[in-house]
Amino acid sequence: MSEKLSSASIYLTIRETADLLQVSERTIHRWTKAGLRVVKIGQITRIYYQDLENFLNSQKENSQQNQG
Repeated sequence: MSEKLSSASIYLTIRETADLLQVSERTIHRWTKAGLRVVKIGQITRIYYQDLENFLNSQKENSQQNQG
């Protein structure tokens, strides 16, 4: 994923995050309820790229622990 973005200090919208990961916006909203951190700027919700990476890595680790 880091090849697609040149800087790790990027804030993404819900739509940009969904497009980047090729999932639905609804999935991103579910992830925010599951612990993906967001920043609200007025009425706009942004996701810090590093928080997204951390969330995905933690989900991957949890999945691996549950399997073995």
